[in-house]
Amino acid sequence: MKSLALFALGAIASASAMALSPISPNISITGPLQQTTAVGTSAAVQNTAQPNSTAIQNVSSNKGFVTVGGANLKQETTLNDSSRIENESKKAGDIAVQNVSSNYGTKHNPVVFASSSGNSSQTTTLNGSAVLRNTADGAGSHTGPCGQLDCLDGAQAVQNVSSNASGVTVKGTLTQNTSVSGGAVTNLATGKDALAQQSLASNFSDVTIATGSTQQTVTLSNTTVKNEATGQNAKASQNLASNVKDVVIGANLTQAVSLTNSSVTNRADGNNTAVQNLASNYDGVRTSATLNQTVQGSGATIGNEAIGAQAQAFQNLASNLGRVSIGSPTSQTVYANGIIWNKAYANAVAFQNLSSNDACEP
Repeated sequence: MKSLALFALGAIASASAMALSPISPNISITGPLQQTTAVGTSAAVQNTAQPNSTAIQNVSSNKGFVTVGGANLKQETTLNDSSRIENESKKAGDIAVQNVSSNYGTKHNPVVFASSSGNSSQTTTLNGSAVLRNTADGAGSHTGPCGQLDCLDGAQAVQNVSSNASGVTVKGTLTQNTSVSGGAVTNLATGKDALAQQSLASNFSDVTIATGSTQQTVTLSNTTVKNEATGQNAKASQNLASNVKDVVIGANLTQAVSLTNSSVTNRADGNNTAVQNLASNYDGVRTSATLNQTVQGSGATIGNEAIGAQAQAFQNLASNLGRVSIGSPTSQTVYANGIIWNKAYANAVAFQNLSSNDACEP
């Protein structure tokens, strides 16, 4: 069976975009940094690229080679009632990357918060009927003036909300919080070989919190969170308050997901793999102190689904799976007053862990 390495995008979008220039830019900020975006009632922030196509949207975020040396790094985005932030790239070699209150680097172009005694916070809040949406729709194309972008790959939709991905180092404490009340967060990739990768208050692939404690919180009320990849060989990866693939945390770690009258769904429809993690650690995670993992739901629906030939569905709630090392006492709690489902059809594997530890993937 394939491991989560399937979803180690490795900042393909960043690497492809930067290939257009032979020089990697770098930004150095020696003092503290505060990044704040507020979107007013019924207002819209939209980024669209068509037709041969890359759309990269950064809101209160750092991307590429960025170093912050001050004592504080604060990243905050607020969407008020009926407002929306949308990123869209369709057809040809489309890549849609949306970063909101997030840090997104690469192995050779990292984002670094360098103060070992400093405090960093990443907060995204959606109020009322606010919408956060990222969409890539197309199977790639052999034709068209695509420059140095890879037009042979399928649609890639990568959404980071209050998250760190692909080459980030935080030497102090880290607080990550995503709160949605009455709104919707969606990440959609459509077409052959589509990849939908969504992270809320999570750390994904080559992230190090060197000395400080980490608190990851997702709070959802009357909310819909959806990640979906549709098409042959589709892959859907969704992470809420989780750590996935080569994440190192040097002090206490708290992971909490709270759902009230809300739904969280992850779906890959084709010849697919669907992986969903809530308050979990998966595939190469190390924490050296106390670990507390909690998923609590009231009137909530949590669903993960892979449909089609050789489908695979992996779902983890307050669990540790694969290569995970924990250095101190651990608490794992799931309280669900609602529905939790994990489905895989055809030549299927349905793999679900609640408050569990499993060193082996099937």
